Amino acid sequence: ADYSPLDRAKGIDKTVTACKTQKLTGTGVFQTEGDVTAVVNSLGTRQFFEETKTQFSLTASLSDTVSGWSQGYGQDVNKINIADLTQTAISKALASQNPIELPPGEYTVILEEAAVASLLLFLAFLGFGAKTFAAGRSFMVGNIGEKITGDNITIIEDPYDPVMNAMPFDYEGVVKKRVTLIENGVAEGVVYNSYYANKAGVESTGHALLPNNTFGPYPKNMVMAGGNSGMEEMIASTEKGILITHFWYINYMNPMKTMVTGTTRDGTFLIEKGKIKSSVKNMRIGQSILEAFSNAEMISRDRKLCPQFGVVMYVPAMKINEFGFIGG
Repeated sequence: ADYSPLDRAKGIDKTVTACKTQKLTGTGVFQTEGDVTAVVNSLGTRQFFEETKTQFSLTASLSDTVSGWSQGYGQDVNKINIADLTQTAISKALASQNPIELPPGEYTVILEEAAVASLLLFLAFLGFGAKTFAAGRSFMVGNIGEKITGDNITIIEDPYDPVMNAMPFDYEGVVKKRVTLIENGVAEGVVYNSYYANKAGVESTGHALLPNNTFGPYPKNMVMAGGNSGMEEMIASTEKGILITHFWYINYMNPMKTMVTGTTRDGTFLIEKGKIKSSVKNMRIGQSILEAFSNAEMISRDRKLCPQFGVVMYVPAMKINEFGFIGG
């Protein structure tokens, strides 16, 4: 909370210097934030929470088509390793020169954590809230208690996980509950605010968003279980595949089938015989998220906090088979 603009400038100065040394353009953000939330109403609700957040992201670019990216997020600015994050983005940019073009089709992919987080975020948009569930527009409808992903997928909405330490109540002042969304591949439940809880005859799970929102209740602190693999092990085990840093402009194709599209971004690489062979021109995906999570062959033991659109996710990297690409 006491980290000053000058402190941030010192960190950015090192990043700018490192980018200039490699003749790269650096763009991004280094942000520190202190938030206070109070919910008070005439029914006697009195809730108060104070927190800090910090985020560093960098896109290191050689041209419009050659770039690398990295991101760090947390509550303690002293745990954001700017030097390592800067080097990651620079290394990806330099390795992205002279990309080759791959034809559309199905490939084995290794998704870094930010790419996994994007898929998880849109899965939540599509079905983990009670609004779409009540309207029959969620893939969870008719599937509670049924297998919808691979056995190695467990996703929990958990603001109380030590890495989250998130606000423990929602914008109605209701205390948040830990909600299992998918456990060992089986659909378990969705999150509620008071309105949709009353309609369904259940208790609110404490997931109301700010008033006048159009989304309804929504999970904001999702934790995905890790596996027992490492990134190097995933790459070494891949005969032919694509390593993806993150996605850009993901959008829906078929919500009930969780089909989405979007493009790879800022570091896409061809893997052959267990080694990174070359960079690849950005490709457009056309993929069902549930099918992708059903085809996850390996999951990393290490996980990373990834913020996207006001949601924080704690996710691993994943090796996924038969991942669909529909163009460039």
